[in-house]
Amino acid sequence: MINKDIVNFAVNILGCQCDNSVFSSIEKYDNILLNCGIRLKNKIIIGKRLMIYIADETSLSPKDVWKVIIDGKTERDSMMYNRLRIVIVADRINEIAPVYYSEFDGIKEKDERIHIHVIRAEDSIRDNV
Repeated sequence: MINKDIVNFAVNILGCQCDNSVFSSIEKYDNILLNCGIRLKNKIIIGKRLMIYIADETSLSPKDVWKVIIDGKTERDSMMYNRLRIVIVADRINEIAPVYYSEFDGIKEKDERIHIHVIRAEDSIRDNV
């Protein structure tokens, strides 16, 4: 059941278009402290190709997104993953999503294989997954 919930999250919430075979390998880690000092709620590795960082808005401010991109890009490249998706879980997404997206757009260290998503808590994976 765990993998089914993560597959649903990746495909239906984040829009992942990975081949189904990629979902045969899913790793999930909780409460991750990045080198930059930002704490992630979860880190998910799908098929040794897609890495997803999930953080609450209380632990990742828009101004600190660049730090997560640097750490994530370094990890993605060293592990030879294809993509990095950074997910911010927020309550007031209509108010804050534009701020995160604007900040993300201005980060020169990102590349076309890094994406950002701001989602509601009910759309995120549950803690028991």
